Amino acid sequence: MYLDGIRRWPSSPSEYRVLLGLQVAALASIVGAALLLPPSAIGFNTCLSRLIFHADCPGCGLTRSMIAFAHGRLGNSLAFHPAGHLLFSYMVLLLAKRASALFGGRQPLGAIGGASFGTIFLSLTMAGWVIKVLFM
Repeated sequence: MYLDGIRRWPSSPSEYRVLLGLQVAALASIVGAALLLPPSAIGFNTCLSRLIFHADCPGCGLTRSMIAFAHGRLGNSLAFHPAGHLLFSYMVLLLAKRASALFGGRQPLGAIGGASFGTIFLSLTMAGWVIKVLFM
C-alpha cells in the first residue's frame, strides 16, 4: 500500500505471512535459547558498557534474567534485571499470538494490547534499569 508515495511493507497477504514467519522464528529462537541454555552458563558478563565503564547499561543482566526465569529461578531473575521476567513472559505471549496468526490464518493487529514490541521492550528495560539503579 502506498501512502505519500512510500510503499509500506507488508502490502500483500503473502508478504504479511513472511513477516509473521520472521517474527515467529526470532521469538522462538529467543525463548528457545533461554530454555535450552543451562542456568550455570549465565555467570559471565558480556556488556561492553560494564567492561569499559564499570557501570550497568539499561540492558545489563537482561539475558541472564530471562534464562534464570525460564528455569524457574525468579529470585535470580529479579537480581539480574527487575524486568527480565516480564519481558520473557511478554515474548512467550507474543510468540503464541504470532504463531497462532501464522498457522491459523488470522492477521493480528499490532502486538499485545495494541502497543508495539519495541515500545514495550524499551519501556520495561528502562523501568527495570531505573529500579536497579535506585534500589539495588
